[in-house]
This record gives sequence, C-alpha cells and structure tokens, in this order.
Amino acid sequence: MRRLLFVSYWVPPRMAIGTVRSSHLIKHLSKFGWEVTTVTACLGSDRTAFVETGFWDVKGSIKHAFGMNGGAENPNVAQYGSKRPLHKRAISLVSGLVTYPDEQVGWVPHAARTLRDMVTQNQWDAILSSAPPMSTNLAVALAHGRVPWVADMRDLWAEDDSTEHSALRSYMDDKLERLCLGQASAMTATSERSAQRFRQRHPGKLCVPISTGFDDEEWQVIPFGSEPECTLLYAGTLYRGKRDPSMLFTAVRRLLDEGSATPAELRVDFYTPRETWLLELIARFGLDDVVRVHGFVDRSIVLAAQRRADRLIVLSWDGPTAEGVVAGKLFEYFGARRPVLAIGGPPVFAVEDLLNETGTGVRCRTIDDTAIEIRNAITQHRNGAIRMIEPSAVAAYTGEACAQQFARVLNGVASSVT
Repeated sequence: MRRLLFVSYWVPPRMAIGTVRSSHLIKHLSKFGWEVTTVTACLGSDRTAFVETGFWDVKGSIKHAFGMNGGAENPNVAQYGSKRPLHKRAISLVSGLVTYPDEQVGWVPHAARTLRDMVTQNQWDAILSSAPPMSTNLAVALAHGRVPWVADMRDLWAEDDSTEHSALRSYMDDKLERLCLGQASAMTATSERSAQRFRQRHPGKLCVPISTGFDDEEWQVIPFGSEPECTLLYAGTLYRGKRDPSMLFTAVRRLLDEGSATPAELRVDFYTPRETWLLELIARFGLDDVVRVHGFVDRSIVLAAQRRADRLIVLSWDGPTAEGVVAGKLFEYFGARRPVLAIGGPPVFAVEDLLNETGTGVRCRTIDDTAIEIRNAITQHRNGAIRMIEPSAVAAYTGEACAQQFARVLNGVASSVT
C-alpha cells in the first residue's frame, strides 16, 4: 500500500458539498492501493479517525469582539448584486483582507506546522489536498517539502466569478494561486472545461478532470415514491440569488396563468435557507401557494424528497467563467435517479455535457423551453408515468469510481519520483 496524506477542511461530520468528495476518497482509496491519513482542522469532538490540528476562528473572534451574534440562518441576507451602504462595503473589504484568502485562514499555521512535522517524521508517497477553502492550498504549499502534491480544485480560484470580489482581491488571488499551485505536481478539477482553464493559467501542469460521485450505498435504503402534486425540487445554496430562480418562477407563473396547471397539482420545493430576498421574489410572482422554502433540514429528509420528485432542479449563472462549473448537487441528483431540469448557464456548459452524456435530463436557457419541460412533467405526473433513471446511466459517477480516478493520478505522480 502506498501512503497518502489527505488534507481537507471539509470532512465528516462537517456538512457541506465539499464533504461529499472527501468522503468518497477517505472511504474508497484503500481499494486502489492507497492508505489514507486525513488531516483536518479541529472538529471539537472525541473522534480519532483523523489527525486534527488546531484552528483559530478569525472571523468568529472578530464578531465576538464586536458583540455580533450570528444564527444558523439569517433571513435578511442581501440579494447578490444589490448596492450596499458605504459603511457595509468598507466592513466587507476590511473583513476580506483580515480573513484572506478565506474564513479558514486561521487554520493555515496549524495545518502547515502539523504537515511539516508529519512529512519530516514519516515517509509519504503523495499529498492530496481538497480546496476550497483555498487556505488548504496555502498550508500545503508551505509544508509539503519534496512529497509529490496533487491539488484537487473543486472550484476555480482567481477566475471564480461566483462571489463578489474587489479588484484588489482579484489581483491577490491571481498572485497567490500562481504561487501555491505552481508548486503542485499535478491538479484535478471537477470538469474538463474547468481543467482547461487551469491548464491555460499553469502551462505545462497536468490537470485531470474528475467528476464528483454519489454514494450508492447511501441511496440503497431510500425508497422511490411520488407526491400527490407534480413536484419540482431544488436543493442547495442559491448564493444570494447568483443562482437565480426567476426564470423558473416566470415559467411556473405562465403555466398557471394559461391554465396548463393549477396550484393544486404543481409544487416547487426549495431546500435552501429562508432568505428575505427569496421570499420576496416568490411573493412578487404570486407563488406563495406553490413554492415552499424548507430551510435547513436533516439530510435524510432531503434525499427522501428527491426520490419522490418529478424533476430535480439545477440553477446556474451565466458568468464569464461558468462553463466548467458543475454543482456537486448534480451528482447527488444522479443518485436519486430522477430526471434533472437544469435552468440557465452559459451557452457552452459542462452541466449540459453531463446531462447529454448520461441521458439524465435536459438543460433550458429560455423561459419558453423551461415552461415546455415543466408542462411535460405535469403531463407525465397526471398519467402516472413518473420517470426513473436507469442505474447503468450513472454507474460511472459513483464515489468509488471517483476514488479510482484519483488513484490513477496519485499513482502517476508517485511513480515519477525516483
């Protein structure tokens, strides 16, 4: 067995989409010849499965110092792109600099020190890091020594347009990305289109596309079913509306107005935080009796709801670098084996590539196309013809398949060391 140091902030029991990819690697890499030792920030528990380093919550410390208390869900989050008062923009700028490159920056000194000690005291065949948070890359860059390092980039870094950045922040990201990833032996990304962007920014550097997978064992205990109404389901983060549901709501409103559907037979479920801008948008379209926002619920509830839905919704933005962005939730949808309806996104899009390849759904770029697909779903529901995706269509996207692809990359970098 070769020995791997796996460095990731997002590991169980932390709950985020990044945890899914990490879980697959921790669970399955041993099947392909890699003994995994996982390094993560302190989980605040008595777990002994991982090497847990110290962690300084910089943002939390600042909030505590200024008497700012935050809850699990903040309904008054501003919509993406809305103009903020000058003082809030100033606070955001200062906060972004203090916590640069991200809110986990307080992990860097602890992780780097632990990794440096482990690299010095033991023999490792490779290091694999998972980012974001990009602080992970900084910690490994400071400590990996001569051990081959594979940097798994689940998102773009300097070119990421999913959040609002100042020109100064963009400049800093560009420099830090080149400094850190320039040290990596190889990189991985979640789609070929994102991998191409990294290859362009880092000429000569190997960057392999590896899709996230779903845990087929997790789904084996969840039965299929159906709801009384034709149900469209969205699960995940909306990034304050950067993933904009307006096209979906417009299509639903049109179908109701023209009589193609009634509020009694159509439902749209959102498993996402109950933010004020979203509730106001629903009210503006007059869809309070159709759209339900569930907020944070237990994962088992969301998975069960996905297996009862008629369509699983993917919402995407049309940003200049969005063509390679594949939401991790799409692979969870593959596990649910219900048809996917992807709405929005750039003209050329990795999500559409995946849907076409697997036959698991369609992508709509216009309101007309979206309304047609929803109408088709309603008709199928009325006729009792609720579609299920065949297991063979998504067999290549299990967590085990994901780990096997990583093992190939790791084998390559480990074998290149003489």
